[in-house]
Amino acid sequence: MKSITEGSAAALDGRIQLNDQIIEVDGQSLEGYNNHQAVEVLRNTTSVVRLKLARYKNAPAYEQLQQYECKFVTILQEP
Repeated sequence: MKSITEGSAAALDGRIQLNDQIIEVDGQSLEGYNNHQAVEVLRNTTSVVRLKLARYKNAPAYEQLQQYECKFVTILQEP
């Protein structure tokens, strides 16, 4: 994640952080996908998305890769 849009479902949920890497969307691995392909997969999801993320924690990337899953619900806002 390069950025998280203020007021977006990701920002309101709070579990996704800058520099997290999305490695799976609704059970579909993004391994080998370029950024454009991964964005297209995300655009074609429904309002409830299951993401598998990778996050580096307090050490060089190759030492402390942590993977976890989170269920992510899009939050609709009234105008």
